[in-house]
Amino acid sequence: MVVPPATGLKKVEETSTAPQLFVHSVTCGPVSIENLTVDGNNNRLSRYLLMEGVYFFDASGTVKNVAARNQNASVGRSDV
Repeated sequence: MVVPPATGLKKVEETSTAPQLFVHSVTCGPVSIENLTVDGNNNRLSRYLLMEGVYFFDASGTVKNVAARNQNASVGRSDV
């Protein structure tokens, strides 16, 4: 199970996205993510950020048998 760190998730620079699992600029072949739960509970994000459970950027791959739950920002926080 993938959960946010105690300090909370951080956004990707120059975006409004905060992924839990970030696959970025992979050039050695496709990435396979399988049999995993991505839980965003206690993410400590402001409501102005887009939370992503699994985020591929400039990379290819597959996601199979993955459950993403509690993928929402904390309402009312604006200090992140």
